[in-house]
Amino acid sequence: MKSIANIITVFAGLTLICSTQAKAQERFFNAYLLAGPNFTQVDGDRFGGYNKLGFHGGIGISHEYNDKWSGGFEIIYTTKGSKRRIDPEDVNPQIFIIKSQYVEFPLLARYKLSSIPELSFVGGLSVGVNIGGTVDDGIVREANFKKSEIAFQFGGAYKFQEKYTIQLRHSNSLFRIGDTYPNGLNIFNRVGLFNRIYMASIILDL
Repeated sequence: MKSIANIITVFAGLTLICSTQAKAQERFFNAYLLAGPNFTQVDGDRFGGYNKLGFHGGIGISHEYNDKWSGGFEIIYTTKGSKRRIDPEDVNPQIFIIKSQYVEFPLLARYKLSSIPELSFVGGLSVGVNIGGTVDDGIVREANFKKSEIAFQFGGAYKFQEKYTIQLRHSNSLFRIGDTYPNGLNIFNRVGLFNRIYMASIILDL
């Protein structure tokens, strides 16, 4: 945890330096903040649907290579998991909730449309570090997920003001984060547990 905190502190310092230097000269890196809700599920558990609400927030830097292409790096704290939808008519509802927390390091490329410059598409890979998690099926216990996760991310963004952008990204684990539960659902013949998440973000350019 100390090493993660040190990385975040150093990266936050770099973003502040980048934003400060912009006052004197054109920036090589652009710094930004992002935050918003997550809509999550876990492929391989017994239930489907993006029923677990979470949150993400972090910082990032990007560099524009030309009018269309840019690339960047982020550090994000994000919560993931799964939740069984409760039937209101069930007199004895079954509880099933997965909660997990990650610090993620996405490496992303962005393509801006020439015809609509406010609209862009983004994609890349993310390395995540699991910093905690629980499973609640009536008894709360540790999730025992793998300590690391590699996931792909893709989505789109729309810049609606000079410094503000809205973005929607989808993320899915490339490799399993844990073993399948009994009677679990295997998606696309992938055996095991995989995080699947939609992230809706507000981005503020610094």
